[in-house]
Amino acid sequence: MAGRKPGDNDRMGALPGLLGRALPPTLLAMLCAAWTTYPAFLDGKHVLIGDWRHPDMLSNHWLYCWVARQLATGDSIVHNMDYYQPIGDAPYLAGNAGDAPVYALLQALLPASFSWPGSLTLWVFMVVFFNVIAAYGLCRTFGAGRNSSLFGAATLGIFAYAAHELCGARFSQLPIFGILTFLVLWTRFLERPSPLRALPAGVVLGCTAMLYWYYGLWAAWMGVLLGLAWLLSGIRGKASPIRLVAALRWGFFMGGVALLTAAPLLWLFMSHWADIPGSGDASFPNPLAFTSSLPLTFTLYASSFTERGEVLLSLAALALALLGLWKSDDWKVRGLLAIALVFYGLALGPEILLPGGSSTGIPGPFNLAYGGAEVLRRYWWPYRHVLGLAISVAVLAALGLDRLLQKLPPGASLLLPWLLVALLPVDLELRGGRSTPAMTWWEAPEVYEELGELEPGAVLELPLAPELVTGQQSLIYQLIHGKALVNGHAMWVDRVRPPAWDRWVQENSFLNRIQEYERGEPMDGRFAFEPGDMRDLLEQDIRYLVVNAEYFPKALYGLVDRYPVIFGGLFGEPVLRWQDQFYVWDMQRYSGAPGVDAPLFTLPVNYRETDGNRMLDLGHNRSLGFRGLTRLFPPQLPPGGAPGTAGEAHPDGQPVGEALPVEPVEQGSSWGAPDRGPTHQPGPWMGAPQENPAGPSFQAPLPLMEPPAQSEDARQIQPIPPLQVPPAPPAQEDLRDPTLSSRPPARGEESEEAFPPLGLPSRDSPVETEGVQTRDDSKASPGEQVQ
Repeated sequence: MAGRKPGDNDRMGALPGLLGRALPPTLLAMLCAAWTTYPAFLDGKHVLIGDWRHPDMLSNHWLYCWVARQLATGDSIVHNMDYYQPIGDAPYLAGNAGDAPVYALLQALLPASFSWPGSLTLWVFMVVFFNVIAAYGLCRTFGAGRNSSLFGAATLGIFAYAAHELCGARFSQLPIFGILTFLVLWTRFLERPSPLRALPAGVVLGCTAMLYWYYGLWAAWMGVLLGLAWLLSGIRGKASPIRLVAALRWGFFMGGVALLTAAPLLWLFMSHWADIPGSGDASFPNPLAFTSSLPLTFTLYASSFTERGEVLLSLAALALALLGLWKSDDWKVRGLLAIALVFYGLALGPEILLPGGSSTGIPGPFNLAYGGAEVLRRYWWPYRHVLGLAISVAVLAALGLDRLLQKLPPGASLLLPWLLVALLPVDLELRGGRSTPAMTWWEAPEVYEELGELEPGAVLELPLAPELVTGQQSLIYQLIHGKALVNGHAMWVDRVRPPAWDRWVQENSFLNRIQEYERGEPMDGRFAFEPGDMRDLLEQDIRYLVVNAEYFPKALYGLVDRYPVIFGGLFGEPVLRWQDQFYVWDMQRYSGAPGVDAPLFTLPVNYRETDGNRMLDLGHNRSLGFRGLTRLFPPQLPPGGAPGTAGEAHPDGQPVGEALPVEPVEQGSSWGAPDRGPTHQPGPWMGAPQENPAGPSFQAPLPLMEPPAQSEDARQIQPIPPLQVPPAPPAQEDLRDPTLSSRPPARGEESEEAFPPLGLPSRDSPVETEGVQTRDDSKASPGEQVQ
């Protein structure tokens, strides 16, 4: 046993030939991909990867669908006119869907019946598969044996960071195979410099940058650190100066190839730089960089300050990595150590934080790395640098496992790596991390299909006041009805909304009055505006005004009650309606009146205050089309029909989907979401609720008016039940704000005990059929609320 060398464990119990070399990593890659996408790959029509309450999730799904459709029809992906009518925006240039064109190619090759969301699940499955294969190749390139490389590859396949990013459907952060493949090619180049080895390394580096700009930058940094380690080793070993100069020359050639490969996309971005939301933000470091920084101990446990379980690394991998470093004099190992230290420092953010979250005041290397150029100052997410550390740890762990297997019986060399792989998710989950992303059940509500069948015209979905928007469901519903939206993506983030759109809204008295009313601003009981501004909207083909109660959480329920009074007086009866939850008015039926009497609506001051970067913590109402999904085996999927489709009593209740960790949610790429930071209020199973002294206090909802009789051409989803506010049940504890316990309950509000403990409510669940049924998201865990 003492005479065995590193890598000798490869041959112990392995199958002969190519099958023996290819089967284990292929099987591992399949298992990791299936683990990540389960149970989405079981149902390609109804299960989405990610948590629908996460503001990034639905908008990113929409973005990939939009890019695929634009490329399929030969249209540009530079400018979008499907929302923020009549201005539009540039979502692809925001940089959060660099791999969307590759997904679009995959979608084009698939049968027409295999569309979103199944096609996007397949894309995620393929990316995880390639990540594992590339990680295995990197471990082998650095000298690890075949069996030990399996564990190294698995640490990047069952990866808390990847699972976290997928919770928000940030798919562009998932393809790390580009970085890994470049490091394989670059290491082989350094071992034997030549133009034939520099060329493919440069092409892969350029393609990595095209998939995600910052991954291309990080891969280049890792290459430089490896190159410095190789150069110092050569100088110490008194290598030939001619060989060193030749390597430097071909190294610069590789960099030129990378720039040339990425040049077309680079030109596209730079020529439209002014169109990218947030590109003019001169503040550095951005406040978001502080809230997304990691404490010194982030590699070991989830700090109570940051709840950073999404960046945890396997304890077994960390221990084996130390063993891999022990008394090693290989330049490749020293290069990996340099990468680990540099990226660990960058993950600490602008200032070094102690485990409890308090700042030491010591500047971190993040400021030096990103403060020198405007394009780099837009990067605000230090925690993502854990990726560089994880890559180094994975390879070093494989090398350390090699050393360990030398001291064990031959049979252990086959069994121990697989045992460690099986323990990876257990390790992460027990320590507060996650090994799999959240999942969402989805089915298209029929009311939006009916909206799509109406005559052409753009749709205005309320609320219109940006700070009161609490989700992105309208974007996915836009895929159903196919009409352009006046509203847009991430409206609550000031620098994401096109300034021209803000000016357009302010200059139109009707739209401006809607925003004022939603903010509770005084208007002396009269919803008044200039009739000419309504005609301007109609001339711009803005036709349908939609009120969907799922967009209005507790603090805004009064608006849902009052809108039929206001818009019924202006546009008559709705052309579409489902119960008292969904209304569509045709603005072409405008009566011509300059205004209408409006019931008073007030909103507390604390709900009107926003810093332009964060979503107000208003919670969620029950959704027509989305549900959280538990990851059971076998998964509990709803039987048959869709929850929340028209013509059915919509099952209410509190979804039991998995909780997301508290995080500063991305908005820095301009295609993101607000920073929630550590201000989240924990759910009942995560600790005591935080106090909210200035909680919502508003007038009780007014009884809905009985609508006038439907005209012959009015569209109706189902018979309209009598409109009434049910009597108030006994006050229930509200974990968000104790002051709410005395308010009249939301329409159809029921107790949690009425709902099944696991899975989604079935169609046969007892439900209230009158009025809007709501769920209380203040009782959900922080991750289940919008972040």
